[in-house]
Amino acid sequence: MAELKPYRVLIVDDKKDVCDLLAVVLRVLGYPSVAAYSVPQALQILDQPNDIQIVITDLALPEVDGYYLVEELAKRPNHPPIITLTAYSSLESAVRALRLGAFDYLIKPFDQETVRIAMDRAVRYLQQLHSEEEARQEEERYRHLFEESMDPILVADTAGQITDANRRACELLGYRKAQLTTMTVRDLQLPESFWARVPELAEGREVEIEVDLSAQQGKTLILQLRIKRFIYRGKEYYQAIGRDVTAQRVAEAMRQDMIGMLVHDLRSPLTVIMSGIETLRLLHERGQSEAVIDTFLEVATHSGRRMLRLTNTMLDFYRLEEGGFPLQLTPLALPNVVQEMMPEFSALSAYQEVRLENRVSPDLPLVMADQDLLDRVLGNLLDNAIKFSPRDGTVTISATVDEEPGFVTVSVADQGAGIAPRDRDQLFQKFSQIRPEGSRRRGTGLGLAFCKLAVEAQGGRIWLESPAEGGSVFRFTVPTVYPLTGEGDGGPQR
Repeated sequence: MAELKPYRVLIVDDKKDVCDLLAVVLRVLGYPSVAAYSVPQALQILDQPNDIQIVITDLALPEVDGYYLVEELAKRPNHPPIITLTAYSSLESAVRALRLGAFDYLIKPFDQETVRIAMDRAVRYLQQLHSEEEARQEEERYRHLFEESMDPILVADTAGQITDANRRACELLGYRKAQLTTMTVRDLQLPESFWARVPELAEGREVEIEVDLSAQQGKTLILQLRIKRFIYRGKEYYQAIGRDVTAQRVAEAMRQDMIGMLVHDLRSPLTVIMSGIETLRLLHERGQSEAVIDTFLEVATHSGRRMLRLTNTMLDFYRLEEGGFPLQLTPLALPNVVQEMMPEFSALSAYQEVRLENRVSPDLPLVMADQDLLDRVLGNLLDNAIKFSPRDGTVTISATVDEEPGFVTVSVADQGAGIAPRDRDQLFQKFSQIRPEGSRRRGTGLGLAFCKLAVEAQGGRIWLESPAEGGSVFRFTVPTVYPLTGEGDGGPQR
């Protein structure tokens, strides 16, 4: 007796001796079986959880015939193959059953060989179905991974025609899949460095390369590509899996620019300090008045403070960004804070031939702020305003009680060329080096980003306004404590 195979057979016949004989033959061939003596009993077995793989049924059954069983099972998805039993003189009944959905038939009286042949055919059919289902599931898994991948994936044939693209590739390139699959790889305007590596792909080698890729609306992406050849259904294709490093490369370029600007920004005040010292020596030798000497001292002092602010900005920026900066919030009289800064920036503005006006009202309520951060925010804004103002221009600092209860709004206005509309969205972003209209001067790209972090850390907000008459107005809010009421406030706390 053959070893039992994993294909259980349901025998349906109203005659027990036929069921027993067929069960013996199947057992000899290695197939386990179970018997049902009517169509209702067979359906009851099949409707319950079962491991029935093949059904062998007689057609001439009492009450409900085998045709009904064939037709009923054929309606069900993934139904087992059905082999019908029919007399030699009733071949037309077998043909009818085949038309209803039967898989094969056996002619009575049957022998072991004919049963074996019919069973072999049914088993091969089941194995084919299983292989097809496995292949379908495998392709479905691949399709899911392909579509849901966070990395862009493109597939092209050996002629360069794009045949597939996942969702991420469509998003990055700005095309619908239907558009991409009408394009060729050359339509993406890949650089020569890519085409120089194509022979390696033809040799079956995997290629890794970083390329600039052309996307919709003139946008250029920087992708790290891993490309390899594969065969699908007998045909060669190339699959490119990318990693978008555009933001990373832009940030690296910005950092390099920032380092250059930082060196430049440190060198400029250092040059002023050294020149100031030399000038002071000459003025002293020539017996110049103290007023003239004091002016140069103020300029040199401002340059030193500017270097210190720049250094502190670099050191504190990331602590503010990560929320790890220890705030020292104290009640401050804003008019006094501004007034104490005026000598330094008045000297700078005079040196730059720019007027500086203090219009901060003395009647403002106390504000709750970190003294050092507030000084540095005001210093950054005033320094920028003076630096980018034209000769004979005016820089104005003012402050008013905000429309939103509990805040004072501080404004620094200049009469410079203003900020180009295209740059305003990235004005407060890290490493954004904004040139005012017509200016060739740039900063490190951290000053305004630092101001935003510092203001927001203290509970305020900062923004830019561009008046119709030109120039720029930077405004920021500071939370108030209580209105000044006189002696009880104890004056400014600095």
